[in-house]
Amino acid sequence: MNVLALYSGEVDKIFVALPALSALHKAGHRVFLLVDASGSSFEVGDILEDLPYIECFKIFDSLKDKNGDVIISWIVKNKIDTCLELFPRSTSFKWLFPYLSCETILRPCQDGPEALHPVDINIKTIGPLVGDVESKLYDMATYSFDGITEMLSPYDQHIVLVICPGYKKDGRSLKSSWGVENYARLINLL
Repeated sequence: MNVLALYSGEVDKIFVALPALSALHKAGHRVFLLVDASGSSFEVGDILEDLPYIECFKIFDSLKDKNGDVIISWIVKNKIDTCLELFPRSTSFKWLFPYLSCETILRPCQDGPEALHPVDINIKTIGPLVGDVESKLYDMATYSFDGITEMLSPYDQHIVLVICPGYKKDGRSLKSSWGVENYARLINLL
C-alpha cells in the first residue's frame, strides 16, 4: 500500500515521526512523506534523503508556496492509497484533503486519558495499517546524527546537541534508566 505521511510542525523535531514511518515500511508499505517546512531554515532534506524506509519525500513552505498543483501532481503520480497525518495536527494541509483520492485518512488523536509522547501518538495512529507496534524510543535512528553533525559543523564552537530522555512511559521514568555512563558522557560534553 502507498502511504502518504503529512508532517507539519517544528521541522527539527521530525525525528519523533521516524519510528512510525519505519514501522510502516517494515509492514510492507511504501512511505511517501510531505513536509511543510514553513519558516524553517533547518535543512530536513539532508536528513531524509538517506532514510531507507522513505520511498520519496517532498518539502514545501505553506507560507510561500501558494500553488498546490505541483504537490497534487506528485501525490497523483505516486498513486497514494492512504493518507496519514502525523502528530502534531496542523491546518497547513487542510487545503489538500479535498484533492486526495485515497479512501482512508488517518489522523492522530489530540487528547486522551493519559499523556502520550509524540512518538507513541504516531505509533498509535498507524495501528490500523500495521497492528500493534511497541514504541521503542531508543530505536530512533541514530545513524541520522552523522548528517546533523555535518550540518552543524560550521557552528560546532557554539552548539552542543544533547538528546536525553525526559518523560515517563508506563509509569517508569526513562531518565532514571538512561544509565550512569550516559550521564557521565553528557557531563563531560558540557
